Parts: sequence; structure tokens; C-alpha cells
Amino acid sequence: MNVLIVDDRPEEIDNLFMLLKGKAFKTNALFTATDTRQARLLLKNNEIDLVFLDVEMPGETGFDLMDEDYMKRSPITIFVTSYDHYAIRAIRAGAFDFLVKPVDQSDFDACMDRVLHQPVQQGVNRQVEAMSAALDSNDPVRRIAVASRRETLLIDTEDLIWIKSDNSYCELATNRHGRIVVSKSIKHFEDMLQTSGFCRVHNSFLVNIHHIGKIVKEHGRVLYMSDGKEVPVSQARIESFETSLRQNVRTV
Repeated sequence: MNVLIVDDRPEEIDNLFMLLKGKAFKTNALFTATDTRQARLLLKNNEIDLVFLDVEMPGETGFDLMDEDYMKRSPITIFVTSYDHYAIRAIRAGAFDFLVKPVDQSDFDACMDRVLHQPVQQGVNRQVEAMSAALDSNDPVRRIAVASRRETLLIDTEDLIWIKSDNSYCELATNRHGRIVVSKSIKHFEDMLQTSGFCRVHNSFLVNIHHIGKIVKEHGRVLYMSDGKEVPVSQARIESFETSLRQNVRTV
């Protein structure tokens, strides 16, 4: 596999090189670039299979490079940055994965395992392009990327049960990954998931309609979710909740 590392800081390039050695990852050729201009030349003149791409660099950013057609057709791209808020944008741009600096060996190894266990590259690109298209359109969002300092989780929205707001943080309840805390507002998730069967039922709660097991109408509305969580529906949101329910669930 031919690998390209793009980062304006030589010490970060050295760190990724050492992580590759620590993983005992075999490369046919290893290329490095400190800006997007150098990276473009290397990508045009060489068959690159895997790119580690920084976001913030002098001049253009890593996202500018991702706009090139050959980046969408060919290499697996992993963004490597100090800023975890770029995770969603990276997936939209067609990235395979996302690592947050400083990258340690365990995070790097887990990422490379995901690369090595993927199907052939054309299959990877089709999967990423489909995800990106869904994020950029009004179609239902099928997956979301949730980044932390240790990893980026790609969560199927059908696996997401409810989201609870706690000031500037949100707690996400999932079947597969348990509960996850992220530094995003509930409005961020409401806007993202509004076409995917999610409904804001309270200032503090966004729920997946398809994970409601029971609705109790005493003293307003209380939703019993599939994980046992009891979620209140505020009086002001009952009408919008019932509209969303009719749109997503058939009554017999």
C-alpha cells in the first residue's frame, strides 16, 4: 500500500511515521507533503492508496484538497486534526475515518484495523459517497459520526434511542455503544435528524419515534423507550409530537 501523509508540521509527520512502524504496517512507498500544493503533485503522479490528511494548514485546508475529483475516486482518506468538531464535515467530505491529535498507538491501531478489514476500495468509496449524499440532502440520515479524543464512532441512526440535553452537552443512548456524552447542543442533533424519524418532545429530549414502546397519557404524555427510559412530553410539544407520530407510525 502506498501512503501519503499531509501535515504542515514535520513533527506530526514523524509521529504518524512512528505509529505506522508501531503497527508494523507494510507500505510499498511513503510520501509526505507539508501543504496541499505538494500533496496534489504527489497524488497526480503516484498511485496513492491511503492518505493521512491534516485540516488546518497555511493557505488551503485539507477540505480544499478533498474537493478534487481524484480524492473522491481513489485513496482512503483519514483526517488527522487537533479539532474534533471537524468530524461531521470530514465524513461529508468523503473521509473514511477521523483521528484527533495527539494520536496514540491504540487509537491509530484501531483505525488501521478498520481500514484493513474494509472491502475493496471501490466498495469503500460507494459506502462513503452514499453516506455523504445522505448528509447533504433532505433524505433521511442513516449514520452520524461522533468524535471524542480517543475515537470516532459511526452510529447508525436506527440504533440511536434518545438524546438528552445537559446545557452545552448531550447524552446519546444507543443499543450498540451504550451511552455517549458529546459537546454538541440538542438543536444540532434536532436539525440533523429531523428527516430520520426523530422528534423533539421536550426542551431536554429528542427521541427516535421507532424506539417508543409505550405512550402513557396520564398527566400529559410519558414515553417509555425501548431501553426502559421514561421521557416526558412537554405540553407545548404534544401537538408536534402527535404529528410526527402519525407520519412515522401507522395506527391499526
